[in-house]
Amino acid sequence: MTAFKPVDGHDLAYFRELMPQRVLSGEAISDDFDHDEMPEYGHCRPEALLYPLTTEEVSAALAYCNRNRIAVTPRGAGTGAVIEQTMTALPIGKGVVRREGQAPAGRRVAILAFGSMVAPAMAAAAQLDATVADMRFVKPIDDALIARLAQTHDYLGTGEEGSMMGGAGSAVAESLLAGGVTRPVLQLGLPDRFIDHGDPALLLAAEGLDAAGIAKSICERFDLKPVEAAPAGKVTTKLVA
Repeated sequence: MTAFKPVDGHDLAYFRELMPQRVLSGEAISDDFDHDEMPEYGHCRPEALLYPLTTEEVSAALAYCNRNRIAVTPRGAGTGAVIEQTMTALPIGKGVVRREGQAPAGRRVAILAFGSMVAPAMAAAAQLDATVADMRFVKPIDDALIARLAQTHDYLGTGEEGSMMGGAGSAVAESLLAGGVTRPVLQLGLPDRFIDHGDPALLLAAEGLDAAGIAKSICERFDLKPVEAAPAGKVTTKLVA
């Protein structure tokens, strides 16, 4: 029988560096988790709960657990992004453009997506021929990238799987104000109220945070129409693990 290594302080330090503020251990793990989540795993109490936001984080965490013989149970599904075989450090506070839109002046839209909103933003962008930026960081936020997108696009949209009140979209608006840049901005995210429990995909769709909802909100706010057979756009990067 395969013997797995217990999670120790060194492992927790790695996970917390990989996904800051999204790792729970010890008493921070709710007892409710045992009752609701663990029966199918033999009622084992987990030594750590990891909450990755990107495919890179999932890939890096699984690779680490495999190298160190740590038992891990993934939940949910990824987006099918291409993963590189080598690990590359990401510059702190720098986003990256995932798709360059080709829309004409007057209907140029840039979607600034945070975390899990990158995938639905990419799908929505195909309907709008929009640009998509994977912002990666909220603090420090990439002021230079925000300014560049504002200069080259007519409208900006932000997407986050978090509260819009004081959230990532607000940070984008503050960055624009600080730089003296005026552009119409649509903030998309969770409302300031309790969100029911349930299937994440269904809950996000109900709040307009799936691809169809994002495209619909942008079209309605900026009086645009979806582009028929929109070009694929120029994808400028791949996800890195």
